[in-house]
Amino acid sequence: MKGSATTSKKFKAKVLHLFSTGISSRQVAELTKEEYYRETGKTMTRNVAMGIRFRAGKCDPDWRTREKLSVERQTISFNKILSKYRSNSSKSVYWKRKCLSCQEERVLYRNKFICDDCKSKEKYGGMNYA
Repeated sequence: MKGSATTSKKFKAKVLHLFSTGISSRQVAELTKEEYYRETGKTMTRNVAMGIRFRAGKCDPDWRTREKLSVERQTISFNKILSKYRSNSSKSVYWKRKCLSCQEERVLYRNKFICDDCKSKEKYGGMNYA
């Protein structure tokens, strides 16, 4: 098989032992890279270490079928959400929405999110936007 790298049983046992101590695949690859290169002439990567572990059957066999966390999913209609903030006309220049600063319901220009009263305060530079 072209490009395959065969390793000894001793090397595989060493890799599996390192995994059993609780270190990551990146650390396993770092610790065994020179020995792997001597045996195969190739670079040891974390993917190689994970492959050795997987082929040895030491991975969780049910990782694909394990129950996922049940999250209640809902479909969201963004048009319904936006209709709460838009005025009667969908092409309106002004929308009714809460100011992000004072949280009061205001009629704001469609691209603005902070009312003019809040912008004129010193917190926003005290400029008069009215």
